[in-house]
Amino acid sequence: YNEVNKILILILILNLIVAAAKIITGAVFNILSMMSDGYDSFFDGISNITGIIALVIARKPEDKEHQYGHSKAETFASIFIAILLLIVSAGIVKSAIDRFYGVGIPNITLISFIVLIITLLINVFVTRYEYKKGVELKSDLLISDSKHTKSDIYATLMILIGMVFIKLGFPILDPILSIVMAIIILKTGLEILKDNINILMDKSVLDENQIRNIIYEEDEIINVHNIRTRGTPAMVYLD
Repeated sequence: YNEVNKILILILILNLIVAAAKIITGAVFNILSMMSDGYDSFFDGISNITGIIALVIARKPEDKEHQYGHSKAETFASIFIAILLLIVSAGIVKSAIDRFYGVGIPNITLISFIVLIITLLINVFVTRYEYKKGVELKSDLLISDSKHTKSDIYATLMILIGMVFIKLGFPILDPILSIVMAIIILKTGLEILKDNINILMDKSVLDENQIRNIIYEEDEIINVHNIRTRGTPAMVYLD
């Protein structure tokens, strides 16, 4: 938990830097798709804070009333991240619809390109580092958050390509790309929601046949039945 917490704090700082760069640049040059991406990065930071709070609860040992510990606090935090993603995607779609009605014209400059490329490189680093650590530490929270940041990479690449075409005289691409980005964010949110609801619903986490084969390696065992598993990759319960 201490290791996961340190990683979340580092990623929180990077996410806030990325968010500020995108939102400020997008606002100055009136680039809706860039601002939308910035708000998404800002919510990344909010989800990091949520994760840090969840870890404080999850790290508590089992007690008389919680005999299986408090690890599912991490699962609830992941679900909260997913809900934030759904809210963000809805907000982006609303802003894009306004842009279709002629609310603002984007002004693409060299500065906006440089800012977007730098933030893209930061997101690539964050995604790879966070996912690697999530697998290594078996943290649902880090893995869920890395998937979110991965969607940011695709979104930023689309916006980067779109800004080239907007510069060439196709401003309509700004709201269109914003909607595409909203769909990507929505898809990521639904995937995270599905994975973590399965944990809350105690979906099996280990292959029953594999467990059976291991048990039958002992000659003294005649029969095994009613094999059940539940929990998270970091904490599996087997009956």
